[in-house]
Amino acid sequence: MASVQAVVSGEMKVEDVPLAPWADLQALKAGDPEPMEVVVEVPAGKSKRGWNYRPEALQAIVGEVMSQGLPGFLGHQKPEDVDHQFPMPVTHWVGAMWKDGKAYFRGVIDKAAADLKRWIKAKTVRTVSIFGIPKLQQAGGETHVVDYRPLSIDWTPLGRAGMPTSVVAIGEMDEIVGGGGENPMSWKEIVAQLKQMLASKEVTLGQVVGEMGWKAQDIAGEIDAEWLKEVTGAVRPWAR
Repeated sequence: MASVQAVVSGEMKVEDVPLAPWADLQALKAGDPEPMEVVVEVPAGKSKRGWNYRPEALQAIVGEVMSQGLPGFLGHQKPEDVDHQFPMPVTHWVGAMWKDGKAYFRGVIDKAAADLKRWIKAKTVRTVSIFGIPKLQQAGGETHVVDYRPLSIDWTPLGRAGMPTSVVAIGEMDEIVGGGGENPMSWKEIVAQLKQMLASKEVTLGQVVGEMGWKAQDIAGEIDAEWLKEVTGAVRPWAR
């Protein structure tokens, strides 16, 4: 069990951690108005209980994420419940890498876990723990974790025992509200930025509607003809 002390920093971007070949980010984030990704760093070394996590153990967890992924829950399941329960995941671990003696895990916070997004941004939740089955060896009077069969990477309350780790990147949601939430954008600023992106063709109206999960019947009656004409003109100036 490896736990995490989360300190948000600008050391890396979520895109620095490669996405697993099986992961479909677009489908996973569909309909989420505030998508959020995080990167968790786990170094090799001793945990608070004194176990020495060898690089090969963490590399096994990296391999598991890249080959099929891992879920993330709020707290661990009871071991006796693992074989028959299916708790709703709050995080989907979709990418991982090993670099300079540290494992990095990239996760997408599920759109249903709005509270978790808020807690992570507020830094009131900043601890995760790797749950699974370790392979142990005794050497030199110490316990070495030489392999690991992970089952989940879970968010836990502060102060739990485990390995020192950190959340080193938060993506997308920060970019929407601006500057890590220190200077949140107003609604008018968001609209102005969106208009600029439409005018420059950085995004299309179809992409915006698709990302929001809207259908024609959902917005019928909610917008007036002038607004529609203005947005359409931003995308297709000849339509004005």
